Amino acid sequence: MSASLRSAILDAADAIEEAREALCLLDAASGDGDHGVTMTIGARRVRAQLEGVASDDPEVLVRAAAIGMAGAGGAIGAIYGRGLLAIAGRLREGPDAVGGAGQLELLASAIERAAVATSGLGAGPGDKTVLDALLPAAAALEATARSGGSLRDGLAAADAAAQAGADATAGLEARIGRSARHAEQSKGTIDPGAASLAIIVHALVASALGPAEG
Repeated sequence: MSASLRSAILDAADAIEEAREALCLLDAASGDGDHGVTMTIGARRVRAQLEGVASDDPEVLVRAAAIGMAGAGGAIGAIYGRGLLAIAGRLREGPDAVGGAGQLELLASAIERAAVATSGLGAGPGDKTVLDALLPAAAALEATARSGGSLRDGLAAADAAAQAGADATAGLEARIGRSARHAEQSKGTIDPGAASLAIIVHALVASALGPAEG
C-alpha cells in the first residue's frame, strides 16, 4: 500500500472538512443542519490526537482517532467513538484470534466489530443512519475475504458498497434520532451520517491504494 494508516486518517479528516457545507445541506433537509460542523470538529480533534501519538501502531492510531471523534459530541461522536474503539480492540487481538488471518480477513473482522458495536446504540439496517453505509462496507470486505480476493479488491469493494449504501438512503424514511421527527421530509435526501461515512471510507481507501495501477 502507498501510505501509512496515519496518512490515510489525515486524508479522511481533510475530506470531511472539504465536505462540510455539503453535509450541512444534507442535514438541513430533516435535521439541524449541523452535521458537517460536528464532523469537522471531530476531524480536527482527530488531527490533534494524532499529533500527540508518536507510534504508528494501527491499534494506537485508531484509538487516538476514536478519542478525537468521540470529542465531537452528540450522537455521531458516540457512534464513531464506539465503532473505532471496537476496531482498535480487534486490532489488539491480532490475526491469531481468527487462526492467523491475513490483512483482509483481519480488516473484515474489525469492521464487522464496528458494525456490531454501532448497532448496539439502537440503530439497525434501513433506519437511515450511518449503518446503512457501514454494513454494506463490512459485508463487501467479508465477501471478498471468503472468495479469496486480495486486500486491494476488498478495499475497492468496501468503498463502492459504502457509497451505494449511502446513496440508497435517499429512498428511506428516518426512523430514529432527530430526523425521525420529519420522517417523510427526510425521504428523497441521502442521510448525512451515511454520506460522511462513505466520504471517510473513500478517502481511506484512496490513500491506501494510491494511484490506479496500469
